[in-house]
Amino acid sequence: WHGANWTFVFWGVYHSVIIYVERKLKFIRDKVPALNNKVLGWCITLPIAMLSWIPFRAESLGDAFTMMGKVFVPSNYLFRTMRENNYLITAVLVLLFLITHFVDKRLSKYIQKVPAMSFVLNCAKFVVLIIIIFTFLRPISQFIYFQF
Repeated sequence: WHGANWTFVFWGVYHSVIIYVERKLKFIRDKVPALNNKVLGWCITLPIAMLSWIPFRAESLGDAFTMMGKVFVPSNYLFRTMRENNYLITAVLVLLFLITHFVDKRLSKYIQKVPAMSFVLNCAKFVVLIIIIFTFLRPISQFIYFQF
């Protein structure tokens, strides 16, 4: 919950700047059709949007900038326990899920000729989804509004 804090103002300004930059750079996408790829768009949009949740959740702007700075230091991701690496593992699993979906779509006419291949790809997708679900499965906590 953001509350009435400068972090929420920063969060709104951040989104405004991102929208402004995206619209100003539209001419580049118009000149280079390869940049209009949906997967590329997701790969650019998702990290930008996810980064914006840091100030939304932080206690102060100082905390937000400290956390944002730590995101970009590769050594912060080394030697973590399994629990700390859940997010990295999940990111890899989501990437694998997207790859299987992409392979399935691109090769669907060939996969239909080999029914076992379609079955294997679908099983791989479901296994990845189940692993993602169990990675983040946690006990249900009290409804947030009861804490006020």
